[in-house]
Amino acid sequence: MAFWIFWQERSKCPVPNSEIIVRAALHIANDEDDASRNEHARLLQRLIALIDHNDENIVRGIRRVIQPLHAEAMMHRFQDLRPRSRRILGRVVMMVDPDALQRVSDAIRHPVLKNRIAAIAMADALAVVDLLSESFEHIIQEDHLEARITAAEVMANAHGDATWGC
Repeated sequence: MAFWIFWQERSKCPVPNSEIIVRAALHIANDEDDASRNEHARLLQRLIALIDHNDENIVRGIRRVIQPLHAEAMMHRFQDLRPRSRRILGRVVMMVDPDALQRVSDAIRHPVLKNRIAAIAMADALAVVDLLSESFEHIIQEDHLEARITAAEVMANAHGDATWGC
């Protein structure tokens, strides 16, 4: 009975607004001093530090709170950011979502153009353009003009051997 009461009380606790979490992530990625002055950024840093905790219940709760930073939730946000901000936030996403690379890899082959373009921006944000060089080569050669342009811009700023030869 005590567990049931605890569970009901716990389930009433709302997850923080996704905008608060994203802004906190930007504070963390941008500047360590800035993050230490922001209460949301400090809380997010503590949550990220607990991601590898031994207790799966704690990890599950943390993942629920930081869900807005997972790749799938962030996919369509990256394309509206400047390249520098995109990469800063991408580092945080990589810290909190172990499946981020697989999600962007799947999305880059999505049949809907809008989703492919979002995935291209996300690949840039996560700094995985080189790891997805075959997909980028296909986009450059075969895809819609808008996707080609977006991919070329991202590849021009990538830092790796595989993207230089395309």
